[in-house]
Amino acid sequence: MTEDYRTLGHRLEPYIADTARVVWDTLDRDGLVVYEGAQGLCSTSITGPIPS
Repeated sequence: MTEDYRTLGHRLEPYIADTARVVWDTLDRDGLVVYEGAQGLCSTSITGPIPS
């Protein structure tokens, strides 16, 4: 089982980054950063948004 997770980790490795550095580097180059601020706020992957 450990080897399975190690293999999956290596497959995911190209998609893992220090996002703060990516954003700051992009802004330093006068690039455009688009973000979504509502994800994870009062919502779940099962039920969707939770009413307030």
